Amino acid sequence: MWITTVLALCLLEMGNIAEAYGPYGVTLMNSLLANYHSGVRPRMNSSDAVNVNVTWTISVVREVNEKESMITMLIDIKSVWMDDFLTWNPQHYGNVSRLVFSGSQIWSPRLFVANKLGGNFLSKGFTEEYLEVTSQGKVTAKHTDEAKVLISFDTKLFPFDSQDCRAILQVSGYKATEVYLDHIQLQFSSFVESPLWVISNSGTRFFPYSNSQILSIDLTLRRKPLYYIFTMFGPSLILSILLLVAFFLPSDNGEKIMCGTTIFLSYVVFLSQLSNMLPEDSNNVPNIGVYYILLMISSAVMVASSIVVNFLRSKQDSDRFCFVRKRQDFLQKCLNSTCFVMALSCTIVAFTLVYLKS
Repeated sequence: MWITTVLALCLLEMGNIAEAYGPYGVTLMNSLLANYHSGVRPRMNSSDAVNVNVTWTISVVREVNEKESMITMLIDIKSVWMDDFLTWNPQHYGNVSRLVFSGSQIWSPRLFVANKLGGNFLSKGFTEEYLEVTSQGKVTAKHTDEAKVLISFDTKLFPFDSQDCRAILQVSGYKATEVYLDHIQLQFSSFVESPLWVISNSGTRFFPYSNSQILSIDLTLRRKPLYYIFTMFGPSLILSILLLVAFFLPSDNGEKIMCGTTIFLSYVVFLSQLSNMLPEDSNNVPNIGVYYILLMISSAVMVASSIVVNFLRSKQDSDRFCFVRKRQDFLQKCLNSTCFVMALSCTIVAFTLVYLKS
C-alpha cells in the first residue's frame, strides 16, 4: 500500500513540474524521459568524458572544534555539465527553453567529500535536488548543507596560530576518463565572518589518484587571539606579576606560602581549561601550556623554599641542623633568586609574545 502511495506522489510531483511550463512542457518532459535511464552517462559517444564544472561557495564557518579536530561549514555547491540526451528544439515545444527535473529522474555525478565526518552534505549526491536543464543540454545542480570536515590541528602557537583546512572532493563510481572535474571555482559570496576565525588564504588543487581524480579545496584559518588574551593570557600575566612580587614577602610567616599556593592552584585551573579546549596531541604541545608549567614550578619552588626555611628556623636549637642553620640565609637567597629569575623570564617571554603577535 505504501509503495503505491509513494509512486503516486512521485508521479504527481513530476506532473506538477511539467505543468508549470504548460501542455508543451508535459509533452516535452515525457518525450525526453521516454527512453532515458538515469544510470547511464549522458554521452552519445561512450568514450567521451562528462566534464563537470564545480562552484564551491562557503557561506559561514559555523564551528571549529579543536578537541575533535573538526570544522563545520555551511557550503553551497553548484555543478554544471552537458547531457547529450536532454536536448530539444524550443520552437517545436511552444518556445519552452528550460525544464526542471527531479534529481532522481536524470543522471548526475556522484560527488562526495572523502574526509567528511558527519552531516548530510552530498550524502545522496544531487538525487534529492531539482536540476535545471536548458534546450542545449546544459544541466545545473545545486546543493546546500552543512559539512563537517576532519582537519589536523597544530596548536603550538595557540592562541596566535593558523590552521590549514582541506576538503577532498571526489567522484564515486567513475574513472577520470568517464567523469572529469574540469573546473573548480571557490567563492565567498554573502560570507558571514566567524567571531573567532578569519580565512587568510584559500585555493584549489587537482590530484590524480589511481584512475580517478581528487579535488582539494584548501583554506587557511587564522585565529583571532583577542578573546583568549582577555580570558587566558591577561589573567595569567597578572598572576605572574603577583608571583614576582610574592618573592619579596618574608619567609618566616605563612603569607608567602599561602600566596604561592594560591598562584599555583590558579595555574592548575588555567592548564585544565587549556587541556579541555585543545586536542590531545603529544607532538604539538602549546607554548602557553609550557608557560603555565614553568610558572607552576616557580610557585611550587617558592612554597617549598619557604617551608624549608621555616623548618630550619624551628630547629634552631638542634645540633643536627647546626651546619645548615648557619647557611639558611644563603640557602633562602639562592632558592628565591632562582625562582625569581625563572618567573621573570617566563613573564618577559609571555609579554613579548603577546606584543609581537597581537
